[in-house]
Amino acid sequence: MPVRALLLLVFGACVVTRPPDFAERPRWRLTAPASYGADCAQADAFIRKSGKTGIGLALRVRSSADCTFTVTAARIVFGRRVVPGGAVGPLALPGRSQLYAWLPIKFDNDAVWNDDRNDATIELDVAVAAQPTATWKIPVHQQ
Repeated sequence: MPVRALLLLVFGACVVTRPPDFAERPRWRLTAPASYGADCAQADAFIRKSGKTGIGLALRVRSSADCTFTVTAARIVFGRRVVPGGAVGPLALPGRSQLYAWLPIKFDNDAVWNDDRNDATIELDVAVAAQPTATWKIPVHQQ
């Protein structure tokens, strides 16, 4: 084999491809619109950040009267594995108002991706006004 062909073969195998652009990178997405309503408040959830260290969830909370909205606990559930998150609030919503809240849920997403655990449920324990705490379940998928 000529030296030129050998060099071309060696250097051709070492070509670095371009990194994936933002749209091509894996990220968590809601599998359906995520809404929660109770008494005086309506909430919607959106995944705003998805990366190697977890998920950033944005909550939009709207009230129809004076109300409080609290996320007492958050977690992401991968089958039997449960990873705890944070809490939000209590958010005071006077009259007809709207607030946004940020809820990070930190976990090792690299390990989750490598284990092929691409389906999960985000669970939020929510207390609205004087009502008992309820669990809001948000199914998500990583692709």
